[in-house]
Amino acid sequence: MQDLSKGGSRNSGGGGNAASEVPKTFSYLFGFAQAVIIVLYFSFTNYDYNTNPATASNNATGGAEVASLYGLWQDIHVMIFIGFGFLMTFLRSYGFSSLTLNFLTGVYAIQWGILVTGFFHLAFDDSLGSHKVPLNVAQLVEGDFAAAACLISLGACLGKTSPTQTLVMVTFELIFYALNFQVGVTKLGAADIGGTMFIHTFGAYFGLACSWMVTNGSRTKDHKNNSSMYHSDMFSMVGTIFLWVFWPSFVSVLASGNAQNRCIVHTLLSLCASCISACVVSSILRPDHKFDMVDIQNATLAGGVAVGSSQ
Repeated sequence: MQDLSKGGSRNSGGGGNAASEVPKTFSYLFGFAQAVIIVLYFSFTNYDYNTNPATASNNATGGAEVASLYGLWQDIHVMIFIGFGFLMTFLRSYGFSSLTLNFLTGVYAIQWGILVTGFFHLAFDDSLGSHKVPLNVAQLVEGDFAAAACLISLGACLGKTSPTQTLVMVTFELIFYALNFQVGVTKLGAADIGGTMFIHTFGAYFGLACSWMVTNGSRTKDHKNNSSMYHSDMFSMVGTIFLWVFWPSFVSVLASGNAQNRCIVHTLLSLCASCISACVVSSILRPDHKFDMVDIQNATLAGGVAVGSSQ
């Protein structure tokens, strides 16, 4: 366990080395996990009609899918690796560790998430008539959504879990994430196009549960590393602004037609309202009536989260 009392980086200036010494256990386990994923992709995935080279000559929908989804998917990709990555640098001694773990966790979660969400989709939908996960841009979006849930959980465990523990957490989390999504959508008929319930809320509570299990509250609550500094807050704001700018793509990517238009409009207006509200309330309630950077980094994004389930 990478406890706050031990420090995750050697530099207290929001940076430091990529992490403390990484044990061989992680290298072996992660290498084995990657090998397993390669085997699973070879055995249980396949091109669908829109990506299969055999159907290229008489298929006009493949290009249309790329045209409609690729730009929005790239926006989400920026959110995953730059938005969440720099948002995680808020702790004073975990700058490099946070960015590296975010990068590593995001990449692994996308690969594993594509498989797991595909497996459970096939298991819950008998009408598909297929036993392999389709590889297309839409499934890449599902992989990024799965990664977002994991990175939200990672934010609750920064400085508390080692890379090995993080890998294990993500592996099991995505199984429950995919199961929870299918039960909620298929069996209960829940509508959550923006991922408020199935991504953000699930990731938050899963992360809090993991953090509670590995944390000694009496030792870490007031620890010096459980705080921010000027430069760490500045870098974290970079992540906040990237998330804020690209959030409409996150909510609207799977919508179509007029619904996609409404998602973009509603999300932007909600983000604007949450930004103003967060600054106003922070200045009123915080000591000396000054903005608190924790509020600005997180509460300004609350509108984008909240609007997801109402679309």
